[in-house]
Amino acid sequence: MAWPTTTAGWQDLIREWLDIDDEVAVPDAALATFLDMAVDSLNVDIESLAAEAPPVGYVCTGTEVWPMDITALGIDDYNRMILVNAEGGPAMEAKAINEMIDLIATNTTPVAAPVAYAVQASQLYIWPLPVKDTVIQIRYSRKIEYLSLTVNSNVYTLNHQSAFLYAALIAAEPYIAEDERLDVWRTLYGGQVETINLTAKKARMGSSPLLREFSVYGGRTSTNLFKN
Repeated sequence: MAWPTTTAGWQDLIREWLDIDDEVAVPDAALATFLDMAVDSLNVDIESLAAEAPPVGYVCTGTEVWPMDITALGIDDYNRMILVNAEGGPAMEAKAINEMIDLIATNTTPVAAPVAYAVQASQLYIWPLPVKDTVIQIRYSRKIEYLSLTVNSNVYTLNHQSAFLYAALIAAEPYIAEDERLDVWRTLYGGQVETINLTAKKARMGSSPLLREFSVYGGRTSTNLFKN
């Protein structure tokens, strides 16, 4: 089938699949919410190559105050890290913030170059601290925008339409709670997610090691572990 090219078209498609013409039972505002929830689900569940932003490089001055706010590096649409490394060195290991605290507390052996990083609430932690002139290279995926009256497409509606459709249909569960189609849509969605992520992993394996990614959610205030 031909996929919609506008926000209104996506709302019409969701209504058609739900087979609910009654705009009182399922108002247009609810359809818009389903589309927003689909974006939220895909931001969490998939590792889309199409969502990968241009790599960012930063030359350390040796006077930075760590952690560093990644928005200062022009990263204002961050969703998840793909790769962080010091130029010429191996990929740093991704750590959750509690793991980073344990690493600092228990590892006293001098290390020549940064080996681990963590991200919390847009704050980038690196251990050990990079020295002057170290180039930190960052690859990350963008958080994809919602559809709206002025935004008629995004990465998901242009590249992962089936996954987007099933995610939106699943989001309609409160309106069709007993509908047996929900299990089918969940299965189809899971298959789409698996295929998208496998494709991305295979593509990235050709250029860099695969490491566990640590996604950041919410607006938590981070503990300042690294003050120069």
